[in-house]
Amino acid sequence: MFMHRFVGFTPTIPAAQIALETFQTLVDLVTSAQSRGLFGSFEAADAAQLLWSACHGFVSLEMMNINFAEERDRTFLAFLRGIERGLAASLD
Repeated sequence: MFMHRFVGFTPTIPAAQIALETFQTLVDLVTSAQSRGLFGSFEAADAAQLLWSACHGFVSLEMMNINFAEERDRTFLAFLRGIERGLAASLD
């Protein structure tokens, strides 16, 4: 959804607000997951940005039918588990 740029396009204030609210929902979910021991010592907004960025790339490729995995669903779950393990690492 963000892969194309439109000359002269500027999101409306309500659209920008919806985007911020959507991201805040992800931050809230990360905060909740952190209370159960996930995502290590990352700031919730930082972990949410990493999750959003990584998933956006994966899904963007999927939408363009660029996925060479034999078992797409299994590969996506492995991708998510890898992110979870990576974010569990300390920032030290």
